Amino acid sequence: MRMSQEPASQADPTKPRLDQAKCSHRKRRLTLALALLLALLISRSDAVRAKDDHVPEVSSTFQHTGTVWAVAFSPDGKTLAAGAGAVGGPSEVWLWDLASRKRLLALKHGAGMGAVAFSHGGSRLACGYDDGQVFLWAVPAGAKEAVLASEEAVKSLSFSPDDRLLAVADADGKVTIWDVKRATLRRRLKASNDYAFAVAFSPDGRTLATGGDYNGSVKLWDTPTWQVARTLVGHSGAVDALAFSPDGRWLASGSWDDTAKLWDPATGDLVATMGGHSFNVWDVGFSPDGRLLATASEEVVMWRVPRGVRMLLLPDEDTMTVAFSPDGYTLATANDLDVHLWDIRRR
Repeated sequence: MRMSQEPASQADPTKPRLDQAKCSHRKRRLTLALALLLALLISRSDAVRAKDDHVPEVSSTFQHTGTVWAVAFSPDGKTLAAGAGAVGGPSEVWLWDLASRKRLLALKHGAGMGAVAFSHGGSRLACGYDDGQVFLWAVPAGAKEAVLASEEAVKSLSFSPDDRLLAVADADGKVTIWDVKRATLRRRLKASNDYAFAVAFSPDGRTLATGGDYNGSVKLWDTPTWQVARTLVGHSGAVDALAFSPDGRWLASGSWDDTAKLWDPATGDLVATMGGHSFNVWDVGFSPDGRLLATASEEVVMWRVPRGVRMLLLPDEDTMTVAFSPDGYTLATANDLDVHLWDIRRR
């Protein structure tokens, strides 16, 4: 006897098409995911490569026998002056030829180093010391032209744009104004009740900025009358660094309150505050085009002007001073016994 069987269920005619469609959809999704992943990897690789390409590198290092307190480029960009020495002295100002990377001169003095500044014409170098003396040297010959006597340790120097005057800031809160050609004292300003740490002539020579009061104020002096035209208030610690932008539109200040500030000297308005430093801001410097500001602290930071946007942190520690080369391609920083030259031309 033949047993009866249940009829087999009829296959769904749409199932093969659905399976095929699902398979095709999965393949497309997988292909798309792989393509996106590959694009992301390429993008990240390009970004990293671009970032690496733009990280400044140290192009040269000049080693000194004492702590480097001050650096300055000659106006033609061919020479770098670096003042170094032990606290209290003695000290030496070394002049380096930037083409050959060789030392040209060593200008020696028995007292500690305070400040260095080239005249705008480049024919003179002023060196200020802890014993209150300022030597004027003819460069590159290295002949001492004059000695200017301040009463206290010299903290900062600034030539007027026409090189006729030299402003000297000292530890007694005074700024003395000297006739460079005659080596005579023209005027004495009581710039601070504490110290006078910083001094800077504006590019047009009509304003002299001074800082050093423990209250953090900055005085702007009208040079035709030598009266205080404006006082800038905003820092909570003494200002020990000042610099005008090359066009005179901005004034930068560095302070013991671990910040740098950007001011409009024409109005006295505070434009930007640049914080995040881990210690005092010892020095500030503008690039030749005025678009960048470098600040020296426990680290070196470069900022966009005028917004004060932090752009770059250089891996240099315990930096006392910074200076841009006249062509804007190099930033000099001083770290203990070394002067580093950073290639920043892509910035």
